Amino acid sequence: MFVDILIVDDVFTETKVLERILSKMGFQVGVAQSATDALEYIINHQDIRMVIMNVMMPALDGINATQMIRNKLYNPLSIVGYSSDSSSEMVNSCLESGMNSFLSKPFQLDDIRQLLLLHNLKPTSPL
Repeated sequence: MFVDILIVDDVFTETKVLERILSKMGFQVGVAQSATDALEYIINHQDIRMVIMNVMMPALDGINATQMIRNKLYNPLSIVGYSSDSSSEMVNSCLESGMNSFLSKPFQLDDIRQLLLLHNLKPTSPL
């Protein structure tokens, strides 16, 4: 199955909100409930254009998962970290790990639009 955007989050409700927004914008969305699942998904689906990953997850966090994607999988896809901790330390840690950008929770619809624009992803349906 072709996927534009992979959402990685261990919190079901947050995943569903983001999935619904992106789907209504016309994107094909995949979901992984852990960073380990996301790594497997990325290995098996080379067509993913963007990953939106919760930074703080149990077992393998988003920062370490991003480092694995960059250093072991050598995959150049866009990776966006998101967290309710939007401190400069958190944002810097995300960017230093290889993430391309950061999205602060809670987010607004306009934040998603700006994020997509930043990564050259154009919605096919207005929301």
